[in-house]
Amino acid sequence: MHVVQDHLSINWPSVKDVSATESCDFICSSNNRKLYVEVKGTTGKGDKVIVTRNEVALARAKSPNTLLAVVSDIELKRSTDPPIGRGGNLVFVDPWTIQPDKLEPLAFELKIK
Repeated sequence: MHVVQDHLSINWPSVKDVSATESCDFICSSNNRKLYVEVKGTTGKGDKVIVTRNEVALARAKSPNTLLAVVSDIELKRSTDPPIGRGGNLVFVDPWTIQPDKLEPLAFELKIK
C-alpha cells in the first residue's frame, strides 16, 4: 500500500486511504476529478489476483475512473509478527475495466433456506 501511495502522490494532490470503509483502497482527487484505486500485493508473478465482488462492482460503477495497482514478486519475511514485505514490481492497469472473460469464479454462496 505504501509503495502505491507514494507513487500516486507524485501526480495527485490528494491520495486518501479509504481501505477501512470503502470497496477500494485509495481515492485520489484533483480539482473535480476522482480516481478509485484498488491495490493487490502478491509474492507471485502478479499475472492473477483475487478480487472481491464489491471491488468488481465498484470498478464497473466508476469506470473509467478506476485503477488497479499490482505489486508482484514481494519478498515476505514470515519470521516477524506481522510478516514484513519488501521489494516487488509495480504494475498499473489504467483504466481498470472489468472484462467478464478475465473473471473466473472461485466460490459461490449457496442459500440453504
